[in-house]
Amino acid sequence: MVELYFSYPDYINWVNVGWEVDPVYYGDTKPRIFIYWTADRGKIGGCRNFDCPGFVQTSRERIIGEIIPQVSTYDGPQYAFKVSILRDPATKNWMLTVGKITLGYWSPLLFHDSDNYAFGMSWGGFVVSPPEHAPPMGSGHFPTEGMGKACFFSNLLYVDGKDDPSEFAETSFSVVENKPVNYKAGRLFWSGRDLGSMFYFGGPAGRVN
Repeated sequence: MVELYFSYPDYINWVNVGWEVDPVYYGDTKPRIFIYWTADRGKIGGCRNFDCPGFVQTSRERIIGEIIPQVSTYDGPQYAFKVSILRDPATKNWMLTVGKITLGYWSPLLFHDSDNYAFGMSWGGFVVSPPEHAPPMGSGHFPTEGMGKACFFSNLLYVDGKDDPSEFAETSFSVVENKPVNYKAGRLFWSGRDLGSMFYFGGPAGRVN
């Protein structure tokens, strides 16, 4: 999940995009592309996918909620998809691109203080479940197992006011683990030109306090 914040310090406005598995919502256990937005920290305004007006889809090539056909396997082939959220300088809309396809946009009118730039961003995962039946996150394995075994984010970039993409410095990147017994996040590190700045995250199923 990639998250972009539009207000500081209250962080009440944000947008999310990523992949998720939700048997109740979708009726299956397939990984799917999802989006979420809120203008009041998720209390009333905002929603997932197209459950309410907000995100405007402009592409017919890919759709929000579609099944992701290729998934990574433990100690096997690894797959990833590229996601970006960038502000259009002409319209000031926040454009969502998955792979090479621009799917659509969020209007800045949905949010507060979102005309020019975002105040913060984050990457990671989350689970929602009864505490006694918490599902795995990512591959279900901890970050320490590394490539081919743990879920990962790679090529983390931000775009500045001059529209130049930049790498994150490790000192500017904070790690948050809400339930470290079950789910962990590794440190940010530079893995080379192909994967750039990246980190691993995730963990097994089990009871969560």
